[in-house]
Amino acid sequence: MKIICLLGFLYKLKFLLLMLLSQLISFLENRIAPKAFAMKNDVYGIQFGQTLEDRNIKKVMITLDPSLDAIIEASKQKVSLLLSYYGLIHRPTLYFHDNLVKKFRLLSISRIILYVLHSAFEAAQNGISEILANKLFLKIEDLFYFKNKFGNQAPLGRICVPEKILGKERPLILNKLIERIKKTLDLKYIRYIGELNKEIKKICIMGSVSTESLLNAVEAGCDCYLTRQLNYDDALLARDLDIVLIETSHFESEIIGMNELHKILSIEFPRDPFILYNSNDPFSYDF
Repeated sequence: MKIICLLGFLYKLKFLLLMLLSQLISFLENRIAPKAFAMKNDVYGIQFGQTLEDRNIKKVMITLDPSLDAIIEASKQKVSLLLSYYGLIHRPTLYFHDNLVKKFRLLSISRIILYVLHSAFEAAQNGISEILANKLFLKIEDLFYFKNKFGNQAPLGRICVPEKILGKERPLILNKLIERIKKTLDLKYIRYIGELNKEIKKICIMGSVSTESLLNAVEAGCDCYLTRQLNYDDALLARDLDIVLIETSHFESEIIGMNELHKILSIEFPRDPFILYNSNDPFSYDF
């Protein structure tokens, strides 16, 4: 009888030691991806699943995007919460295609909560913008703000200068910066606007680019702008403004952020298992 009681106590203790949904959300919203930094059209927070704050979270899977393969793996791993940079739906939709329905069904059957970080994780301290700057050995000098859905100026970007090498300031030439980016992010090629022999003195790092952000970067004294996505109009404007514009990859720039997030959460909640899903770049390249 005593053995049965002891086993029952240990079983209850196991669940008492598990992380609560409210604990994880509090950490995410205050330390990882503050809600105040979410952009106007962002999906943020719980996009699917139960919102009971006292629900025990037994296992968390971290993924760049909630692909069907990622959700299937989360179901196999009996995950309680899927933590993703991107959401299931990014804008209002009038038609649920079969792939989306399959995702909803599997999340529902497996009782998996989907929590989305998106731009708030980019703007945060130790978020994607800062992680990328550190990986590229750039010194962060200031925050680069952009207005979000709350009308606040969210620090989505970072303004950086080249780090000193062995205590000495050495010129950073564009071709060397491109080589550094390619090596750090394991990229085969990079699109850029500018002269390869130009010296780079101040760099703006931000996930997106627009006419407003380019003009603001120039006003802040930047002569180089790193973004994960650019279009033809941005390229023409950058050429006219004489600012170097470099396009890195969405996938490679963001996956390093999810890798770091996995480390942070594993340290913060050492008793709880966090799984990093091996997301794949949806693009293929022919060289």
